Amino acid sequence: MSTFKEVLEGLATHRRLRPHQTKLLSGLGSAELEELRSVWARLPDPERMTLLATLRHQSEEDALVDFDAVFEMAMGDPNADLRRLAVGAVENSRSTRLLPRLLDLCAHDPDEMVRGAAAERLAGFAYEAEVGQFSEREAREIETVLLQRASSETETLMVRAAALASAGYFSTEAVRDEVRRALTRPGLRVAAVRAIGRNCDPMWTETLAEQMGSGDAAVRREAAVAAADYEGCIEALSELVDDPDMSVRLAAISSLGKLGGPEARDVLVYCYESSDPAIKKAATDALREIDEEEDPLGSVGYGEENDDE
Repeated sequence: MSTFKEVLEGLATHRRLRPHQTKLLSGLGSAELEELRSVWARLPDPERMTLLATLRHQSEEDALVDFDAVFEMAMGDPNADLRRLAVGAVENSRSTRLLPRLLDLCAHDPDEMVRGAAAERLAGFAYEAEVGQFSEREAREIETVLLQRASSETETLMVRAAALASAGYFSTEAVRDEVRRALTRPGLRVAAVRAIGRNCDPMWTETLAEQMGSGDAAVRREAAVAAADYEGCIEALSELVDDPDMSVRLAAISSLGKLGGPEARDVLVYCYESSDPAIKKAATDALREIDEEEDPLGSVGYGEENDDE
């Protein structure tokens, strides 16, 4: 069985670590992290990237490992690609230790790709803050950083869009005002609609319906996805099941399945009769979703008779 010291020696001598060895990098304390930091600084960029990719994969496969300390360390790396990779590695983490670093990267990192990645990752923290998992001070700090990036006229559209979409979870007037402004900007409209989908406030129902009539297929598709939590959008979604863009049609069908109800079911039955295999399958899945929601222990639902085809 390897020891932490042997893992460090393996890294220092440029040997690829085995899974049971990388596992020893889980849950590092401050003293161990400083030892790793000393070795990390001497590794070539490709080896640091390989190690990060390995740890990310292992964390996705094993819920019991915790490499957040390593990922946080890597977020301070001089190499922007490594910082971005480290941010991506904590996609599903809600560890409060990562919040200050992500906020700093979003607000101040010199690389736009890193700022954008941090803004995207803050979406999960924004949601947790909105449902009360963080203090009011932390919630307002997250909101402030995201809105500053979203509203900055000197920031790139990519970063602004990512920040706005993440800020959408907050139900504050400041966020609503920024979403309204973004809806008037072609480069930010998709992000604004995504924010509306995350906001889940019925006040946006009419706005979503209007965006489903956009001449831009990307906006229509995002609006269809966002409408999955807006019961008042069933009629507008029904218009999109015959949209000329296939991705829009599929998004509308999926959202109708999530909304459920008699009206949505009628539209989905119409889609189920389509001669297009992709539309028929999407409608089948959506109808099954409604069946399972309405009667989890029910009998055979739509499409099951076709499972062996």
